[in-house]
Amino acid sequence: MNPPARAVPITVVDKRTPRPPVAAAARTVEGVPPVARPPVGEIADFMWLDGSGEIAKPLEESPIQDGIALLHQNEPLPHGAAWAIAIHDANGVLVFRSGPLPALPGPPSPINASYVALMLTDGASFGLAPNEGAEALVLEQLHGLPKALRIDSVSMHADSAGREVVVVRGTVIAYTRALTLHPSKRPGYPEEVIVAEPAEPASVVGGDIRVFSAALDAAIVAGVELVMNDIARQVADGNLFLNKASFPATLVTVTGIAVHPEPGNVGQSINFQGVYGGTITGGLVTTATGGLLRAAARR
Repeated sequence: MNPPARAVPITVVDKRTPRPPVAAAARTVEGVPPVARPPVGEIADFMWLDGSGEIAKPLEESPIQDGIALLHQNEPLPHGAAWAIAIHDANGVLVFRSGPLPALPGPPSPINASYVALMLTDGASFGLAPNEGAEALVLEQLHGLPKALRIDSVSMHADSAGREVVVVRGTVIAYTRALTLHPSKRPGYPEEVIVAEPAEPASVVGGDIRVFSAALDAAIVAGVELVMNDIARQVADGNLFLNKASFPATLVTVTGIAVHPEPGNVGQSINFQGVYGGTITGGLVTTATGGLLRAAARR
């Protein structure tokens, strides 16, 4: 039996300030039964990001105890930099990425305190059949390519090696690109949930389109990431709804993803090992989730 979902709201307290942590930050999210914490709980990693979202300087790790993570460093935030928080569970699995923050959540307001709210839940498996909208997202990315390519259609499937395969067909060509999928671990890029990477040289049937291969690959990768990111966000939204969480999944992190062909190679199954949805209260984070793709949950 799967363990119940649990909420991990935390307040991040800059120890340079004399203000005590607020009690509201340690509450259990409404509707979620409290569970015993493991001997070693979640750990918050603090860092600075540069203007592009890359890690400029790791600061320190802090265990989350009674809903509070303390930051002890006393350096001021450099001009043009931003804060970021990553949270790992007791097993070292990344479960939360804050993205760039202008300030850390926490005090001073004891009435409308900001804090990190995170729901730890299981993942889910989805069936994705042809013509359910995924191909349209990829095709939309390909519309920006030179018209000389004359793209007519796109199809997607999973192969026996667990890769996502995209086939682009045009008037004179068929371009097949296999992609490996893995979760993003970059704290500064919360919109990047699933990363797609070319797995091997593409297969080309028809004319010589080597001059367009880089642009084709970039468009295919962008389209597949849109599809997988949207499904992951829908899973996170669904998990929070089922567990009666009182906050939206504005920030989503996935711990694992695998794709497999369906019997008869009609469609594919998408399996998420874990999909964690969280948010930061107090108006620091306004990332929106979309509804670009319909997918039916399978038990």
